[in-house]
Amino acid sequence: MGCVHYNNYFKNPTYKINVNEPTYIFIRLQIQTMKPPGMHVAIFELQEDGTPGSEIASSGAYSNLIQGVLSNKILLMPETVFSTWEPSPGPFTAFIYTSNMIEIQEICHE
Repeated sequence: MGCVHYNNYFKNPTYKINVNEPTYIFIRLQIQTMKPPGMHVAIFELQEDGTPGSEIASSGAYSNLIQGVLSNKILLMPETVFSTWEPSPGPFTAFIYTSNMIEIQEICHE
């Protein structure tokens, strides 16, 4: 998929996260392979036109540790992008820990 290094970051799976009240969230991204690629989780504000705005939280530097990457704790408003360092598609698991109920909707890219 996409990564910052290849200027195609927003080709990654993208999800809109809806909250009805202020909600704290952590996101852990894991890839179930023996040699996971460098990966990263970033949370962006959603602009009125539906495009990603400013990054408001991330898991920090890209990492290929088998336990995955974990975002900072953040008080959430709308959008999340999962990213790998090299543009290579593959299955992943995102564990999302929240203080309140959330609704997640995948945003399809054409």
